[in-house]
Amino acid sequence: MLSRYEGRSVIAMPRSDWSAFGARSSESVAVRLEATPLAGLTRDASVLAAVARRYSDATGEVVVYRDDPKDYPTPVNEDRYEVWLDLPSHRSYKDMVRAASTEDNANMRSYLSQTVFLVKQAPGPEHWLPEVPGTVKVLMRST
Repeated sequence: MLSRYEGRSVIAMPRSDWSAFGARSSESVAVRLEATPLAGLTRDASVLAAVARRYSDATGEVVVYRDDPKDYPTPVNEDRYEVWLDLPSHRSYKDMVRAASTEDNANMRSYLSQTVFLVKQAPGPEHWLPEVPGTVKVLMRST
C-alpha cells in the first residue's frame, strides 16, 4: 500500500515482528533485526546494535546503529525509523488511502491490523557518532 511518504521510504512489517520486540513503553529494548523486513541492514552493513521503543498506541521507534568506517572519526551511523502502529489515526490517512487507489474498507482494516509501518527518518545531528551510546551498550549486554 505504502512505499514512500513525504519523500521517505516506508517499510511494511508484520505486527507480530513488532510485538516480538517487546517494546511496551517509552523505555528502549534491544532488538534483533535478522527475522524482520529490516534484515537487509544486517546483510548490507555491520549492525552494531538496534533498539525499539513504543511511545503510544499509535507510534514507536526503531533505532539502528551501523558501523561505517569511512566516516571515521565518527564511524557509527544512527538510523531512525518512526513506527506507525495505528495508521488510521495518522493525520494523512485518508490522503494515503486515496493515493494508493484503494479504499478504507474491511479488507484494508484487516491488513492494517496485521501490519505496522517503519518510516525512515532523515539523518539528524546524532547520525554520526564516535561510538554506540553507553545506554544502548548496556541494553545490548543485558540481552
